[in-house]
Amino acid sequence: MEKGDLLYITKRKGNEPGVIMAYEKSYTGNEDLSLHGSPMYEDFIVCTNLKTGDRKSFGSQTYHWCDPIGRIKELQDALWKIQNLAQFA
Repeated sequence: MEKGDLLYITKRKGNEPGVIMAYEKSYTGNEDLSLHGSPMYEDFIVCTNLKTGDRKSFGSQTYHWCDPIGRIKELQDALWKIQNLAQFA
C-alpha cells in the first residue's frame, strides 16, 4: 500500500458498517501475542478520515481492511446471486 490509497475498514466481529479512509503508514506492534512458540506481533495501519482529517490506528486483531473496489465487487456478486435465486422462487 502507498500513502493516500483508500481502504475499506471494518471490525472483524459484528455487523457495523465499515468506513473508507486514506492509508498513511503501517507498523508492527511490539507486544508478543503468542501463547507459546514463535513470537507473533499485531500489524497496525494508520489512516486519515477523509471528511475530518483525523488520524486513527487500526490493529489486525480487531479490524480488517481491504481495497474498497474489491469490496464493492464482492457485494455486487452477492446481490447478483440473490437476484438469480429470487427469480426461481
